[in-house]
Amino acid sequence: MAVNSWSPENFDIPNRQNFILWQDMERAYAFIEANARYSISGDMEGFLFELVRKRLNLACANLFEPPPDYSQKLSATGRENLLSTVPAGLSLLNIDKISLTKSFVNNFKKFVESISSPSQQPAGGKLYGYGTDGYGTYVPLHLLWPDMKHWGIYVSESGVLNLAAVMYKSLPKGQMALFEQDPIDRIGRLIQIAYQVILRHQLFHFKIEQWALLFEFATGRAYYLLYLEYVYLPTIYDLEENNLEEVLANLSILLSKKIQKLQKEGDLQDTQSVIIDFLNQQGPNYRNYDLIKGVPEYVKQADRELHYREVVNYLCNQIIRHEIYPTLPLVPYYLYPPNNNFLRAENLCPIYLIRNLNYDAGVIA
Repeated sequence: MAVNSWSPENFDIPNRQNFILWQDMERAYAFIEANARYSISGDMEGFLFELVRKRLNLACANLFEPPPDYSQKLSATGRENLLSTVPAGLSLLNIDKISLTKSFVNNFKKFVESISSPSQQPAGGKLYGYGTDGYGTYVPLHLLWPDMKHWGIYVSESGVLNLAAVMYKSLPKGQMALFEQDPIDRIGRLIQIAYQVILRHQLFHFKIEQWALLFEFATGRAYYLLYLEYVYLPTIYDLEENNLEEVLANLSILLSKKIQKLQKEGDLQDTQSVIIDFLNQQGPNYRNYDLIKGVPEYVKQADRELHYREVVNYLCNQIIRHEIYPTLPLVPYYLYPPNNNFLRAENLCPIYLIRNLNYDAGVIA
């Protein structure tokens, strides 16, 4: 396949150098596909395609619209149905911040007025059922090959604004006075924090896929799709809290230096309680923050400073061996963890904004 999916002139992109990186990833994937002893792509069980498609569809919808019916059992579908869900007119976002239109203050207030209490999230079980993935989602490149130009992170405009509005409603009265003095700057800071909350979760998914792709490239064997089929999918809705990828993705929000910096610079540390409440309203596999469930006893008993890295290493072994409970002894991947930003730079991932509000009401550029 000719490597031409990424054409800079067709996108509004903050960093055009990323196209070279994405093209290099495409070349690497093409090499693996051509030379691997086992297929690393293909139309696997339709459940996975349908799950990603529904998450993308949910992110495309305004959070305050009546929720779609997700009660039906996921049916077999494939790549074409997933691609048909990708919205038109996407724009690529900067990883560090969202640009805001001049009229965003008045439109933001509409979101604030629609929320009756600081802890309110959209009705319909979206947050409990889909977690942070209902506000944005990651579409793996493994599912779209050879049409790779639609892979990446999709961020919901209404999701960002709703979370920012909930943060605003939770602020002490003293903080409210500061917003009256400089609403554009203060509300803008809230929106940037909300954007990073959704983004940080999805970036962890990106790093997991890239980590698996590195091993596929080195060994010529399939890992990522087998992991999704035999570990991720069987545990995403169980009540045992065995899905380590989702809870580690949510934990990356709480550990984010970027979010902490935004909170400190804007004197908005009170937003942390809203973020924790936002995460706690999610389903079992999204709120296992103590990382006690879904891991063996020796991991549970690890010292505090070692506990996190032991859980990450356990997830690495799940990926490589595609087993929920990997056979011992585990391989020590500590030196090359998937969340190492030096090895898997976050700016490698394309980030798309989903404009799911009426054009007149849109506040994000």
